Amino acid sequence: MMIVLLLLVDDDTNDDEDYDDVCDEQKYRAQQKVVEKELRDLTAEHELLLQAFQKVQEERDELLKRQTESILDIQQRSGLKKILLQKKLAAVTETLEKKEAQLSTALSVCSIEPTARSNAVCKLEEILESKRISMDALQQDLDLESQEYEQLKASGGSLQDFPFRPVEKILKDVGSDQ
Repeated sequence: MMIVLLLLVDDDTNDDEDYDDVCDEQKYRAQQKVVEKELRDLTAEHELLLQAFQKVQEERDELLKRQTESILDIQQRSGLKKILLQKKLAAVTETLEKKEAQLSTALSVCSIEPTARSNAVCKLEEILESKRISMDALQQDLDLESQEYEQLKASGGSLQDFPFRPVEKILKDVGSDQ
């Protein structure tokens, strides 16, 4: 009879161990569910971050493209403006040289009285001086615009802030001065 009792006591010990095993397994499953939920949440967050990153990259690429196009456009307009100012300056210089040559020829050939000749010389010198002033102003405009452009370009600033007159206005100014 004693042996049987021992077996019964032994069976009670196994029940406690089985109960502990069941509790441990339930805890493990609960932890596993929590970890799986965290994994799903992190995966979803990762996907959202990837989409946001791709969107930011696309925006950056678009901004770089627009900046490059703006710089090229400004360089083109600046080059055109510089060429127009140079042509305008060359035309005024040529006109001045022609007028000076005509004046010298007229004065050397003319045999008019000294006071009339002196008045003509004064008037022509006034005209020549106004043309020289116009030429100097054009040269200063050209130099100033070139300096501003180079400074803006060198500083890395926004070239969209560079002051330009429309091409039609520049061409109109060139045409009206000639």
